Amino acid sequence: MTRQVLRASRAAAMCGLAAPVSFVAGVVLADVVQPAAFSPVNDDISDLGAVTASAPWLYNQVASNLTGILVLGFALGLWTALGRGFLSRAGVLGPALRREAGRILGLRGLQP
Repeated sequence: MTRQVLRASRAAAMCGLAAPVSFVAGVVLADVVQPAAFSPVNDDISDLGAVTASAPWLYNQVASNLTGILVLGFALGLWTALGRGFLSRAGVLGPALRREAGRILGLRGLQP
């Protein structure tokens, strides 16, 4: 592996590790600042990002957008690290699906 691919792989790994942490942190922080009327047992998690929420930016920007960007970085780094051979690129379906999941998760937070 070249030094540049190795750096990209490490950055991608860090993005992959940080993605679930950012999602959980965004959800937990948004839940903490919500008034007692919100219950994670009875209400949908997306209610934390609603216009009527007390701090919708926590869910929308941290739990959704940031997580989507991190998943996208992980998928692109994984795709880069797979190599240039046919068999390596044939396994590109997994990273492609991860990339699309990251894109959709990131765009979801832009909706009001």
